[in-house]
Amino acid sequence: MKELPFNEQDARLRSSYIDDISSIQPLDSLEASDIQKTLEWLRSAKYVHKPQNMDYHLGVLFMLISPDRNSTYLINHKKAQLWIPPGGHVDQGLTLQEAVELEMLEELHEKPKFISRKPFFLTQTLTSGLNSGHVDVTSWFLVNGDPKVNYSIQEKEAEGGAWFKLVSLEEELKQSYLSRAVQKILSGNY
Repeated sequence: MKELPFNEQDARLRSSYIDDISSIQPLDSLEASDIQKTLEWLRSAKYVHKPQNMDYHLGVLFMLISPDRNSTYLINHKKAQLWIPPGGHVDQGLTLQEAVELEMLEELHEKPKFISRKPFFLTQTLTSGLNSGHVDVTSWFLVNGDPKVNYSIQEKEAEGGAWFKLVSLEEELKQSYLSRAVQKILSGNY
């Protein structure tokens, strides 16, 4: 594979990733460690996107939050074989926010209404399911959602979607990355 030159646009994007991730207030020591490792990786890695780095690359997830801030929308993701927030990998040339915009249009056919344009949570996850074996360095965003909207889900990505009460998710998913994100939302620490 031909190596791509590290140009001025790449440097600006890398700087924007570092600024965005540096703005996250960690929930716990695990997130603080993930943030620190991610910042070191962003400063030193030659490639941070697929397909140049298939083992360790950037991703985004966005949690659609109901107007009353009590529920979130999850999709039954085919490859992950889990109920998770919609999202995907960050394509080369995109900011984290542009990746959220692209993924929401692709997966739910809607434009995001960001609660904040900064990520509120960060995880480094060794993937499981049908696409297992690599690490997704994932910035999580909060997006306004509406339980009255019937989101049109991209069938190749998911087998459906549904709204879940945040409190129920926190109790049912003990110690998962999604439970930790829900805990952070419920605590107001974002």
